[in-house]
Amino acid sequence: MRRIKPYDNNTLKVIEKSINYLNYLQQHINNIIEAGNVVLFVLQKQLTKQQITSLHERCNNHDISKLMTEEFVAYRQRFFPTQAELSGTEPVLGFAWEHHKAFNRHHWQNWFVDLEIDNEDWKVDCVEMLIDWLAMSYAKGSNGVLEYYESIKDQMPKDELVHKFIRDSIVLIEDIV
Repeated sequence: MRRIKPYDNNTLKVIEKSINYLNYLQQHINNIIEAGNVVLFVLQKQLTKQQITSLHERCNNHDISKLMTEEFVAYRQRFFPTQAELSGTEPVLGFAWEHHKAFNRHHWQNWFVDLEIDNEDWKVDCVEMLIDWLAMSYAKGSNGVLEYYESIKDQMPKDELVHKFIRDSIVLIEDIV
């Protein structure tokens, strides 16, 4: 009788890749906490107490939607695929990315529609975005917040007030990091 080999078991491989993805998410959230503490310290004079409280809540719930059914499998397959998944076509995030943006206002791709400049709440979205960028730079072993901003700023909504706030904030952040 032929024996079942654990290393051939697709379910075990999916579980292993899911654990790897969860470990990545855990590290990202730890980086969000560290980056959040840095950014909120640096920008405390530019933000109201209400905005700081809101940012604490956002950091504590950052990317929680990636654990939802609508996102988890698509993101896991895209960034932590099994060998069997690699042999097919590259997973498209499509719906998962749209779902993620809808639950996470800090993504600038939302701002073409959502950003309300007539009140100061937009700063919370911008600061969470900066926290996310700084957290990602920790994972990459770089301090590339300004470099990343420079690479995407032309794709972002063109509101000069927003860009000035982002640039000024990055200068303050990079002075301390």
